[in-house]
Amino acid sequence: MQGVPIILTLILIEAIVSERKKLRFYEFGDTCGTMGLLFGSIFTSVSIQSTIVGLYFYLCQFRLLSLSDILAPWQVWAITFLAIDFIFYWYHRASHRVRVLWAIHMNHHSSIEMNFSVVFRQSWFGPISKVPFFMVMPFVGFDPSITVVAGLCSTLWGVVGHTQWIDKHGWLDKIFNTPATHRVH
Repeated sequence: MQGVPIILTLILIEAIVSERKKLRFYEFGDTCGTMGLLFGSIFTSVSIQSTIVGLYFYLCQFRLLSLSDILAPWQVWAITFLAIDFIFYWYHRASHRVRVLWAIHMNHHSSIEMNFSVVFRQSWFGPISKVPFFMVMPFVGFDPSITVVAGLCSTLWGVVGHTQWIDKHGWLDKIFNTPATHRVH
């Protein structure tokens, strides 16, 4: 929710440029569908996110170790970002292979065009379906307060992958999930 103003600004800029240059990145009906999913996602997130974060703080009391006690702060943050990315990769991969997860995730792939608004095409049950994947983090010593902030930053970075503005990046496309590789996905 904290990144919504940034994302809305990106959508507005992309839509204006798309319209002026006749690029057709946005279609009215498709964008309306996205907004419907957005409002449902906001309702679900507001309803359950505090419960999920509370669960992670509860699970943290059973942790094997505390990363903050054995690593420097910058190392904790770096490892948290890597862990979030790693776990999200497996969650996303499972979302394409496990039927119940695909039923939850397929809305994200239902847009006609790839644009910044597609980031809002999230399932209403996505936050719940991620819990089994991410609940390992507090058990192995990740601080839930750091994980929440790092997760928000990671999500904002993921927005960049949903545009046609950014073209190919050569060898970077072979290593990272860039907008060009995400469009292929």
